[in-house]
Amino acid sequence: MKKDIVIDGVVVPMKCTGATPAFYRELFKHDLFKELAGMQKFLITDTNGQTVPDLERFDFGIVERLAYTMAYQADRQIGSMVDWLDRFEHSTAILDAMADIIGLYMEGLNSTSEVKKKNAGPTVK
Repeated sequence: MKKDIVIDGVVVPMKCTGATPAFYRELFKHDLFKELAGMQKFLITDTNGQTVPDLERFDFGIVERLAYTMAYQADRQIGSMVDWLDRFEHSTAILDAMADIIGLYMEGLNSTSEVKKKNAGPTVK
């Protein structure tokens, strides 16, 4: 799945596929699934009933790495992660776009699951 996400006023093409976790592991030597699962415990409910990260404990580096991975999948010429992040004016740019970044990843998971369900064929009992 490809999508343009606006980060700090910059349109960033991103791509999420079944290979996204493999790219993440290759680029950062971390397991994306484990990191995302660990991230869940640092989400809290704010006074408006919204789920938000606990700013004191949440590892925002995971979101930066995921954003870079999906941007890298869309354009292999983007340079190093530090050079890529340097394109953005504000230090919180990735965090401000966090909902869109994680949303794209989740859409990719959902669309992959739907394709598998459609192609699974009949269940044999």
